[in-house]
Amino acid sequence: MAVVGMRRSGKTTFLWQCLADRLAAGVPREALVYVNFEDERLVGMPVLDLQRVVEEYFSLHPERRTYQPVTFFLDEIQHVSGWETFVRRLLDTERVEVFLSGSLRWQAAIALLPGDPVSGSAEGGPPEGVIPGKRDSRRRKSRSSAKPRDWQR
Repeated sequence: MAVVGMRRSGKTTFLWQCLADRLAAGVPREALVYVNFEDERLVGMPVLDLQRVVEEYFSLHPERRTYQPVTFFLDEIQHVSGWETFVRRLLDTERVEVFLSGSLRWQAAIALLPGDPVSGSAEGGPPEGVIPGKRDSRRRKSRSSAKPRDWQR
């Protein structure tokens, strides 16, 4: 799923809500990976290092690579140049689901990804989730905007 919107429109909050929904549905915490690319420690991260993140995760949870799906939440991914091909390859080669968020300026790049960012189907197309701005954020306020209580970094 791709969540696209202008700055401060609630994209990160929406990702945390999706993560909380998965926890509430019984998905184990270790099957949910959240990375925020606005973290100053990740500024300038080359696209090749994205694979290092994946490999590090699977080194900690090798059973998930073969038998159990993993969900990656990649927040503000547009800060990593060349992320599109990484995500496409990740979806094609691993048992993963990917949630992406980013600013409107990269909406066209999402639409150009071959296939559906969720199912990996070959049809392609625009982002599945779009948060256009303040009006819709009022609707989201009824849901908790905090990170899940049992979430540990």
